[in-house]
Amino acid sequence: MIDRAFSFGPYELYPDRALLLHDGERVALGSRALSILSLLVERAGELVSTSEIIDRVWPGIFVEESNLRVQMASLRKAIDDVRAATPLIVNEPGRGYRFCAAVVTSAQGHGPTAPPVTAPKPLQPPLLINPLIGREEAIKSIIGHISARRLITLTGPGGIGKTSLALAVLATLKREGKTPICFIDLTTLRDPSRVASALAVSLQLPVANEPLTPLLDFLHDREMLIVFDNCEHVIVGAASVVEALLMRCAAISILTTSREALRSPGEVLYKVEPLTVPPPGSGLSRSQAIAFPAVQLFSERAASVDGNFRLTDGNAGSVAHICQQLDGLPLALELAAGSIGSLGLDALVAGLDNRLSLLTQGSRTVRRHETLRAMMDWSFDLLSDQQRLVLACLSVFRAAFSLDAAVNVLETASLSKPEIIQAIQHLSGKSLLVAEHSQNMFTYRMLVTTRNYAAEILSASDHQSSVLKRHAAYVLKCLAEARIEWKTQSFADWWTKHSRLMDDVRAALDWAFSPEGGERIGVELTIASGPLWLGRSLLGEYFGHVRQALGGLARYDAIGSREELLLQISLGHLLFAAEGASSSEIAVFQRVIELARKLADLPSQITALWALAGAQGVTGDHRAAFATTEQMIALTADIDDEESSLIATRMHALSHRLKGDFTEARRLGESLIAADVSPDTSIGHIYRYDRTTAARANLACVLWIQGYADRALIMIKETVDAALERRNPHSLAYILSSVACPLAFWCGDNDLAAYFIELLMQHSKANAFTYMSERAAHYAMICEAGAGLGRPLTADTLRGFRKLAVFDREVLITIVPSLIDEATATRAQTAETSWSTAEMLRAGGEKLLAFDRDQHAGTAEGLFQRAIDVARQQEAFAWELRAATSLARLKLDQGTSSGGLDLLNTTLDRLVEGSETADVRIARALQSQLRGARRSVSS
Repeated sequence: MIDRAFSFGPYELYPDRALLLHDGERVALGSRALSILSLLVERAGELVSTSEIIDRVWPGIFVEESNLRVQMASLRKAIDDVRAATPLIVNEPGRGYRFCAAVVTSAQGHGPTAPPVTAPKPLQPPLLINPLIGREEAIKSIIGHISARRLITLTGPGGIGKTSLALAVLATLKREGKTPICFIDLTTLRDPSRVASALAVSLQLPVANEPLTPLLDFLHDREMLIVFDNCEHVIVGAASVVEALLMRCAAISILTTSREALRSPGEVLYKVEPLTVPPPGSGLSRSQAIAFPAVQLFSERAASVDGNFRLTDGNAGSVAHICQQLDGLPLALELAAGSIGSLGLDALVAGLDNRLSLLTQGSRTVRRHETLRAMMDWSFDLLSDQQRLVLACLSVFRAAFSLDAAVNVLETASLSKPEIIQAIQHLSGKSLLVAEHSQNMFTYRMLVTTRNYAAEILSASDHQSSVLKRHAAYVLKCLAEARIEWKTQSFADWWTKHSRLMDDVRAALDWAFSPEGGERIGVELTIASGPLWLGRSLLGEYFGHVRQALGGLARYDAIGSREELLLQISLGHLLFAAEGASSSEIAVFQRVIELARKLADLPSQITALWALAGAQGVTGDHRAAFATTEQMIALTADIDDEESSLIATRMHALSHRLKGDFTEARRLGESLIAADVSPDTSIGHIYRYDRTTAARANLACVLWIQGYADRALIMIKETVDAALERRNPHSLAYILSSVACPLAFWCGDNDLAAYFIELLMQHSKANAFTYMSERAAHYAMICEAGAGLGRPLTADTLRGFRKLAVFDREVLITIVPSLIDEATATRAQTAETSWSTAEMLRAGGEKLLAFDRDQHAGTAEGLFQRAIDVARQQEAFAWELRAATSLARLKLDQGTSSGGLDLLNTTLDRLVEGSETADVRIARALQSQLRGARRSVSS
């Protein structure tokens, strides 16, 4: 074998064979120390700079000078003779090193036969310091891929935990004692051509000028798993080495981590996902929150930096919010947890909007992970100028977007459609965009940390204003398209398809109402986005936008315009959701009617009349409500608009019920159900109402009052189930509060009432229906006290019912008669009869008897008799049975049982259904008492 050989003193050095002999015996010396010696000996007598030595020994890798000093100490210990006057290697501080001994060089010579060279040991991979959380299934899956395939690449954005996951996989394999492992960290490598050299260093092999060929020879027959970590910045060099290894070394498997694929033959991509986070808006307990891996990671790391931190029921919501805002990104969660000790949980939550600068307490040993900003800088530096521009402009999208959306917003003279599409594909490949396939289309989205970084880049550019303007115009275009489908799709289907626009609507409105924005388009966006805000029940937020838009109308002379009309409709609906029927709501819809007539806008006029009739009914002005629905009927009589006609008919049926005309209310209700038309309808431009379930609920109420209790109960149960299935919160809350809860109480079914109340509470709170939440609370107090079963309410409970709208109080009095107040009792005796007059008269009589039975017996008897007369006139069998029972009981107490028995017999003989309802059971029990009293008198 022909080798270069260098001799100095008793030493012989053969650099090409990485061999140093001392008097013919091999000297144990590491590969890096041997490389240093070879360089110094080749340049004997010259000063070799520190940087030159590092470049030779650690090619393309950034290392600290301390690493060189460690290797130099090892080298000197091996070859220096302490008895010599001058050391072989001399250091010149700040400059470099010099080899001082005389060297004899042999360019071509037969070197000695070296002792057998043992196989170098690969450097061991670093150990995971912290336990890996939430990746158990991923580890199993990756190990399965390694067993089946030869090249697996873990991809994902920076901070997702690719390296940690790879190390966890290696730790598992090492415990199983299978394949030897070699780990190469490419983070500090600067030159893609040096990937092979880095592999040689990790294998502790000599680094030749062209190391790939000797590496392939060395690994040709060896079995090994080689891990290349952090390939993205040297992707071409890494792919080249990987492909060579796979082609020449049959027993080699390779695992790589990279923000983009190597695109090598046979590569299997494993996408590392963020840790699972709790769903938005979820009020979780500690036990519920800790089930999510993101919460587990944050809590474990927070406890490690702050010994006082504990996840509790009280702070679980805040921790869940942090995990949601940080996308479940492990690095971001660890940085956030590291800030707990200095910031505290509340300050951390409050500062998340500035997360790039807030989360700075990262690893001191990994510069690219020192802060979120450093991580993003690392990714951004790998992009072309065009890719950087596209990434910055895409930050205007707050939610997932399609290629078409990106082109709509970004296409300009400086960015063409092909360039935008190509850049998006590259950004997705580099894990800066998350590609998703849904609804038969590909969409892309940014993690929040990426978007915040890109938004900062955009704000510092000349493109921000124009891109934000085009984004707002695009959002408005999407809303216009959604508006077309508003009437043709079900509420649930429409919401599923278009709800993704919500966050982009927010962004567009923020820009439009900013000093740099366009207020006119802000008004248009506010109007067009109404269904989204109500669909998500973001009522408070939408209320602010509506007020803002109304305030801006005067600035461009739009008072009295169609824009004002539509904004006023939105305002009226928002007022009802927040306050219930009120003078403010009625005033708004009267303004809408005025504007709709002026603008000849019939659908908006019908919308306003619908809302106005509802408000009048709740405030107890049933005559006015009936007159309003008569206007609706008249307006729709001569137009070919099925939707408007059916709305008018349903409201007319409701107004007949409220004024006590149950026969006509039933006829209209049955005609609506028989029509069997589409169940959904839109009211005006923002409100979606399920017409069929509302009509069925109204009919169920009428049937119960008329004495068809069994049919009514079946119908209301089916109606609630249908409303739940159709996922229309507005209709469901209306049905539950106006009919389902009262009807369950009327039947004496406290369990069913509790079920309906719980549904009403859940959906009212989830959708921010303040008015409906208050009604649910009233029903709950009755249910908990057992008052629906006849138990008296305490004074404290009674105080909770002081502020009630007229209709709401009437409903509650039909459940708990003692809730009647003086105003309601007076109105029942003096005003026109309505749906509840008979019950209010009866309740008034019962309250008088409870106050002083002897003194008010005559007055109470008169009220009971009048209640019976009114109920018979209205064909309200249920109210008649209750009034007859009250009068019969009074007669029993007075000792005149015969008259009471005859009255109950006559009434119960007409019973058709509901033999198991509470009212019938009470009447039957009283009937038996009266019969016993009559027999006692006759005997």
